[in-house]
Amino acid sequence: MGYRQSLGRDFSMTAEIGWRRYGTDYMDDTSGDFVDAAALEEERNAVAAYFSNPGNVTYSNGLSRGTAEQRDWTIFAGLTIFYNLSPRDERCSGF
Repeated sequence: MGYRQSLGRDFSMTAEIGWRRYGTDYMDDTSGDFVDAAALEEERNAVAAYFSNPGNVTYSNGLSRGTAEQRDWTIFAGLTIFYNLSPRDERCSGF
């Protein structure tokens, strides 16, 4: 959904918002259980262990990280200002 408004001869502005619903729960990688960071570091490396819990949240092993029954979705919003780099002297009367 969006809206565009002319701000003058060579400027205009848009505002938009949109949302998407995905058919999976793996976009944010939070459907599953927390893993033991020490075991992950031994199996993979220290970087993998760090990113398994970068916020250092306290949890017990096997605790669920999310709900697999709920699908992921995102919302985005934007505000854009346009400037016409090649202005024309000739304009349609409707614009």
